[in-house]
Amino acid sequence: MLGAIVSQLVWLATIKPYLIAFSLIAVSYNLYRAYFPKKEQACCTIESQETISKLDTKQKKSLSFLQSKTFLWCVAIITLIILILPYI
Repeated sequence: MLGAIVSQLVWLATIKPYLIAFSLIAVSYNLYRAYFPKKEQACCTIESQETISKLDTKQKKSLSFLQSKTFLWCVAIITLIILILPYI
């Protein structure tokens, strides 16, 4: 059963170079945006500030980690490892 399902994904091999390029461009763009933000920072709306203030401390910590440069670098390193792994 699983083999039949996986065999339907063979077409992904034909677009593999495009998927690799897309993932590298996406990670590069996000790293660029993290280190070189726009000159004009768009201010948060009052509604989004109220939503964030209603979160408890655990949710605020997880939200801040997901928006941190550390998380971005973890995703970038994992992406590179996944891309390099088949060639090792």
